[in-house]
Amino acid sequence: MSAVGAPDAAWVAPALVTISYLRKTMGRKGWMGRQGRVGGMVRPAHIAILGACCALVVPGPALAAGAQVILTAPALTPSEIGWSAGGVTVRAALATAVTWQAVVSDACGTTRRVLGDAANAGTLEFTWDGRDDTGAPPPPGDYTVALRTLTGDGRQDLTALPVRISPTPGAPADPCAVPPVAPESFTLIGAGWGHGVGMSQYGALGQAREGRTSAEILAYYYPTTALVPLPVNQPLRVSLADSAPGVVLRGEPAADGGGTVSVVLDGGAEVLLPPGEIARIIPAEGRLRMTRGGAEGQDAVVGEAAAVLIRWSGTADPAGSGGVPGVLNLVSTASSAAGLRTGGHRYRYGTVSLAANAGGVRVVTTLRLGDEYLLGIGEIPSTWPEAALQAQVVAARSFALARYGNGRVRPACDCHVSATTADQNFVGWSKETGADGQRWRAAVLAMMTGPDEGLVLTHGGQPIAAYYSSSTGGRTQRAQDAWGGPIAWAPSVADRWSLESSNPHSDWRVSVPQARVAALLGLPDVARLAITSRHISGAVARVTGVATSGATASITGEQLRTGLGLRSRYISSVLPVGQPIGRYAAPHGTGMPGAPGAAGAPAPGTPAPAAPSTPAPAAPSTPAPGAAQPTGSAPVGRTITVRLRTPQALVRVGDRVEFRGTVTGVPGRARVSRQLRSGGTWRTVETIRARTDGRYRMTVRMPAGGRYRYRIAVVDPQGQVRLISEPIRVQVASDRTATMEP
Repeated sequence: MSAVGAPDAAWVAPALVTISYLRKTMGRKGWMGRQGRVGGMVRPAHIAILGACCALVVPGPALAAGAQVILTAPALTPSEIGWSAGGVTVRAALATAVTWQAVVSDACGTTRRVLGDAANAGTLEFTWDGRDDTGAPPPPGDYTVALRTLTGDGRQDLTALPVRISPTPGAPADPCAVPPVAPESFTLIGAGWGHGVGMSQYGALGQAREGRTSAEILAYYYPTTALVPLPVNQPLRVSLADSAPGVVLRGEPAADGGGTVSVVLDGGAEVLLPPGEIARIIPAEGRLRMTRGGAEGQDAVVGEAAAVLIRWSGTADPAGSGGVPGVLNLVSTASSAAGLRTGGHRYRYGTVSLAANAGGVRVVTTLRLGDEYLLGIGEIPSTWPEAALQAQVVAARSFALARYGNGRVRPACDCHVSATTADQNFVGWSKETGADGQRWRAAVLAMMTGPDEGLVLTHGGQPIAAYYSSSTGGRTQRAQDAWGGPIAWAPSVADRWSLESSNPHSDWRVSVPQARVAALLGLPDVARLAITSRHISGAVARVTGVATSGATASITGEQLRTGLGLRSRYISSVLPVGQPIGRYAAPHGTGMPGAPGAAGAPAPGTPAPAAPSTPAPAAPSTPAPGAAQPTGSAPVGRTITVRLRTPQALVRVGDRVEFRGTVTGVPGRARVSRQLRSGGTWRTVETIRARTDGRYRMTVRMPAGGRYRYRIAVVDPQGQVRLISEPIRVQVASDRTATMEP
């Protein structure tokens, strides 16, 4: 279900991420932010950390009167330089003279270089030339430049700048690299349900709630089509069961005096069953045997036949059963007739034919396509707005008419359509008698333009098989991406309504054991499962698994969906469970080609999403004296400009610490993880999905004693960490006047 809209916005690093970290205390009206008095003024007791990529707000440490703590962190995606081929220049504006020190450490925690000096008010600028204290280039890998400044009044500021040294030919291996580990399982996070081609049912709901008409909804999801009246009185054959072990049935009144059932065996004499009498028809050596009477419909044998025709009172062809409305209650079973007492499986219109086949009994109902069949379609709740109901009626009618074609049946089922979601969900009389069923009936009849005519979607003068599904991941799929063949009226259109909270499928997650993923990919184990390509809709086109041995295997998104039983291919993230995050897991570079576009169509009056773009490269710096010149395509030096503030907080045991903020510049609902430094690695301790407006909130009650380092990470649809905040140091103490250690 799909259409074409604005181009997808690529994921670009760094995107803008805002993070707040707020200490709360209990007051009369619940939890509220604590304020402190600083320098004779009332200021919030927090430290603002702002930068090109990320902004954080954290509780401030205990401050002396008049003290001020200010730190602005740089972009948190590591700056990259080539091995033996570049340096990093750091610039910071200073309000007063400082003494500064920069300590360069590798991912193992080993100090590689120490720089330091005094700087006057104005601008602090220094360059790390990418070499250690001996003058040699350290191995490729991830490094931290920890910058600490000390002012004359005793104020100390600290920030850490991530730098990645990329390998070049002849470079040594990274001794601090984290070896690949196969996680215990993978968590797949996604949205939507169904193939995503054509109309999104929850999208139609959202549009109807915004005041759009059924015609406008249909035109949006099926562009280039025409909505026209066509004859719709064709006898549609609907498969109820292809290989039933048998059937039990009885007639029930839809009005007083109705409910008589007429049964004809092989075109012979008519057998009438009064309302409530049970009959049973089962396979018998290639034929069908009918019995009747008693609690199980087995008291008397009626006869045998190759084919059976069943009609009942009050239909268009009641035979001898009479004209008072009745209902046929029919259950596919060879066992107890108790199923007749359950809901569903009742049919008000048409006829039912039975035939013996190799698998048992084939059950097909025949009824008029344009209204009788449509009255039994159970695809959406009847409580939905009128425009959504009417759009569903037209889509279902168009689909059925296209499937009917010239009237030729499918030989495998002797039918035009099945009663399952393989075609359309046909539930019979229970649709009209269910909650607000008369609203559905009114929608069906409203879309009829005459006794035998109804509104249908056409393209090139022919009815279209108007595909639809429950919902999408924010954009419908093109037909060629779902099934391989282009369809002019089924391109990809934005579908923001599918991501609204009213859709129970707007956010789902599935945990899959390691063994199951490995078996699906045909690998001994899977250390990393990455989404390697997407369609324009954002649905997964291909995934690749990497084993701990380095072996790889790739499958299509559809193979992944069917192999794991997922609701859709709209998978936003694949997260390993029980696997440590690398020391610097944030990739760098120009974003991810093929990533999904902005989730949903823009609201009226809002600008269209920006076209895909790549980050502007940082201004190159001149390598320090003695540094090797860049060679080949290795990255050159980078310049980082920062304003200094301190990402530290002092709290008491039992304080609730809340991490909250907004993620922007990232399409769809971003995955936000809170990570804790433990055992030399960063481990994810909580992952949530940001709201559609980008906001998120996580709360933790601080445990007893100690110092903690947290950071916030944004995870992309491939399951990789794209952005990481500066580490936030939290010291937990029983005395709130205690000082923070740097």
